[in-house]
Amino acid sequence: MATIKAEEVRIPRRAREAVAHHEEVVVVNRERPAFVIVHPDDHGQKAGSPRRGRPLREALSLLAQAAPPADRPERILA
Repeated sequence: MATIKAEEVRIPRRAREAVAHHEEVVVVNRERPAFVIVHPDDHGQKAGSPRRGRPLREALSLLAQAAPPADRPERILA
């Protein structure tokens, strides 16, 4: 993660106030979301959201059981 000093960035007052109230602020560039500003206490998974994917131990077990790659893999053209 990159770190910059606060005086190098100008964040509008309404964005600072929203983050202080634990609201996410979406920053857009050319009408597309570029990044989200969140309160440091809210960083990470929310309590109500379910975890996605498999546990790491299970995923590693599946990878260990997988067949080794073929000598000449086929090309996939998209």
